[in-house]
Amino acid sequence: MAGGMSAECPEPGPGGLQGQSPGPGRQCPPPITPTSWSLPPWRAYVAAAVLCYINLLNYMNWFIIAGVLLDIQEVFQISDNHAGLLQTVFVSCLLLSAPVFGYLGDRHSRKATMSFGILLWSGAGLSSSFISPRYSWLFFLSRGIVGTGSASYSTIAPTVLGDLFVRDQRTRVLAVFYIFIPVGRSCPAWRPWP
Repeated sequence: MAGGMSAECPEPGPGGLQGQSPGPGRQCPPPITPTSWSLPPWRAYVAAAVLCYINLLNYMNWFIIAGVLLDIQEVFQISDNHAGLLQTVFVSCLLLSAPVFGYLGDRHSRKATMSFGILLWSGAGLSSSFISPRYSWLFFLSRGIVGTGSASYSTIAPTVLGDLFVRDQRTRVLAVFYIFIPVGRSCPAWRPWP
């Protein structure tokens, strides 16, 4: 480069650009600032409320097995060892698929990827209610599918909230979102019957 001038754009400092030029005939792109989606504020808060509610349901679904484990063992006639395997299958599928959904969420529509995951775990959870006791292996499979779908939501939902809100609003909304994790975990233990 002639004259030792860098062709790179200078870093902005506290007083703006540091008095450097990007070079003859070149212009620096405008600085990138974090912006939220172009939604009216009320729609962003409605979306956040829906995501928080789904987060509550998601974590209830994670721990529902612990609340009804004895009933599941009785219906499917499974031993304690196999009953423990239910949560292992769930967590293993969740751990293996979370990076995949993170990758997809960065490169494709987050809303579509997250919606697919929600449909996957809610559909698998609903269909597991109709599994015959003779096919206990299907129940294990459904728990794996629930774990896979949950990975999609748990991975992508916080990033959607991060896109919807900026600065202090983002921190407050994410704090409320994450409050639903312990609440969802404790809900399956609230059994109205003895």
